[in-house]
Amino acid sequence: MLEGRWDDPFLEKEVAAELGIPYHPGGTGKPPNDLQQVRDLFHVWSRKAFAGIKKTDVDLVLLSDKNDARVLVEVKRSAKKKVGEWIPYPIDPYDGLAYFARTWGAKLVTVHHEIIGGGHAEKPSPENILVDVFAYDPRSPFDFASFACENNRRVTTLDELVVELKSLLEQ
Repeated sequence: MLEGRWDDPFLEKEVAAELGIPYHPGGTGKPPNDLQQVRDLFHVWSRKAFAGIKKTDVDLVLLSDKNDARVLVEVKRSAKKKVGEWIPYPIDPYDGLAYFARTWGAKLVTVHHEIIGGGHAEKPSPENILVDVFAYDPRSPFDFASFACENNRRVTTLDELVVELKSLLEQ
């Protein structure tokens, strides 16, 4: 659809026109929690290009053998809030992710971990990495307070989560 480079000043205008959204240069309304952690070109560019536009990306879509979306996975990393304490931020566009989940009939899962950067002396083993998991079932209306509440938090290991996600693909 689009050709160009991320530093092309006309690309953001072309994207806005293609999507039918207003173009207002100047940056996003939501500052990142840690600007040093925003490294990929899409996030850097889209934060700069689309002020006042609620946007999201999907970190991972797990597909069945028939290419049906089964699970949308949003990954959050933060060492500031530990596993068991972190909660989804209300300013993040979970309503948009829930919309995609409902449209596709896929479960939405937010996974929080504390691993930041690659400076570990030893690479942690998946069975030793704890994660928070918040899940949304697309058969019910989305309510952020219910999604982000303590009763919807599950702490598990990354290893166990991978097994669970694989089983969702086989259903």
